[in-house]
Amino acid sequence: MSTHQKKHTKITGSRELIYRSEKDGEHYAYVTKSNGDARFEVTNHSTNVQAIAKARGSLISGPKKKRIEKGHLVLIQEDRASSCDKYYIVHVYSPDDIKRLRKAGELAQIKEADGDGAVTVVFEGDCVAKAAEVVDIDDDFIANL
Repeated sequence: MSTHQKKHTKITGSRELIYRSEKDGEHYAYVTKSNGDARFEVTNHSTNVQAIAKARGSLISGPKKKRIEKGHLVLIQEDRASSCDKYYIVHVYSPDDIKRLRKAGELAQIKEADGDGAVTVVFEGDCVAKAAEVVDIDDDFIANL
């Protein structure tokens, strides 16, 4: 055995799950595109707003670096020190963490249906079928074109 062999630390057991904190301005988001230089285009999970987020240094380099790719669920945090909307990627979730977040109810989106008072809960990845809208076509308007 060589004397200069790296020591690898293995994580045994389950590690603690990191939840978002409302008071710190944290949100769940999905990575939609990699822009290079540790910058990623992310879509906020709850509001579907797109923004640019920069990965924090310990996620890029060091012993705990993670590979961030399109489709990963990440935890982003607002930079409140600047006046413009800046976000930083704080944590990257594994597929097992995503399952645990769903069980805890963190990834649920609550939407109200059609104003009849019924509340539907839609989880991430579910498809919501909408009723087809009936549109009347005005033939006179088309004839005048």
